[in-house]
Amino acid sequence: MGEPKHQHFIPRSYLKYFGVKVKDNYVVDTIMRGKNSQIMQLTTTNVCVDKNIYTFPLNTPGDRFALEKFYAVHVDGVYPEVYDMLVNSNISVIGQDDKRKILNTILSLYFRTPHFLNAQNETLDLVLDQIAAEEKDLEKEHVISLEDGVQLKFQLKDLEEIRANTKVKYKEKFLIAHFADWQDYVNYKMTCAIEVITVSQEIPLITSDNPVLIMDLGGILNNPNIFHPDNIIEIPINRAQYVIVYPNSAAEGAQLKITRNFRDQYFAAAVNRRIQDNSEIRLISHLGDLKTHFESQINLEKETPENLEILENMKRKAILARELLQVIEKNGSRINQEVADKVREIRKSRLMDDDLALQQLIYDLARNGYLTM
Repeated sequence: MGEPKHQHFIPRSYLKYFGVKVKDNYVVDTIMRGKNSQIMQLTTTNVCVDKNIYTFPLNTPGDRFALEKFYAVHVDGVYPEVYDMLVNSNISVIGQDDKRKILNTILSLYFRTPHFLNAQNETLDLVLDQIAAEEKDLEKEHVISLEDGVQLKFQLKDLEEIRANTKVKYKEKFLIAHFADWQDYVNYKMTCAIEVITVSQEIPLITSDNPVLIMDLGGILNNPNIFHPDNIIEIPINRAQYVIVYPNSAAEGAQLKITRNFRDQYFAAAVNRRIQDNSEIRLISHLGDLKTHFESQINLEKETPENLEILENMKRKAILARELLQVIEKNGSRINQEVADKVREIRKSRLMDDDLALQQLIYDLARNGYLTM
């Protein structure tokens, strides 16, 4: 492998499952976030790519392209195998090695995005630009404190050099830290539960340049606190299927299982809205699906009696599911009387009668002497 300067932060091995194959490429619909943006078609070669994102700075010892090459072999090269496991409805039990592959690939899509580095750079630019706008004395010394507590002392005449050098240091730190955090988190989540949801194709799933959602039990995006034990991880893997990684505390007896479930068009619409809110600057879909997404959001926002009832039921289901996870987290187990009592309450609501994961929990509770009727 040579010097891979053009590097995908969301790999083509992931994006292709939202695309249509045209000759040797996959074509997707994509739109940049903004008032006047239009849906356009691009190949996955030209989406979520930048120059030298994972290339270490000049004068770094060893292979400056080592990280990009690692991703190419151990993530992008493995993803087709992972994808096949996730979409194969005949697979319900996996081994430790397969689970690590699944978590490694999915979580890499969160940790490898340049979102964190870009945010640091933007903050630095805002501070330095403000100093440049307010100060005219080129010789005056300025002192600013960075996020990591390091202080920068400089004169205005050296501002651009300070800006460039600081961004180089930020990048080097990002490349090292994100890799370490990614591997630590994979190890941490090895005892989690995994569910694959298949949605109604009336509203297909979309994706984005930041496709992994990290949420708390209340459904609030919780990205800054990635290691919180209550976090739920979600990601669409194609226009019909969606992966959920649950808190470790909810995985008792299911650490090496893939639970499978079905959801309706309203679930898909809610997921798509979260994907849109979580995106950086770009939404991506199968051809035609972005148009469906925007139309569905407009239709579902209309205050019709049907929509209001659907919205109320979705909110109630989300609350019940959150409360169930909180009870499991509190007890450190899925199998106990308090969980059984909560499941009984959920069953009385009839809102989750079609939930296969709940049905499995009901069965597991019954096997251990806890009835939920």
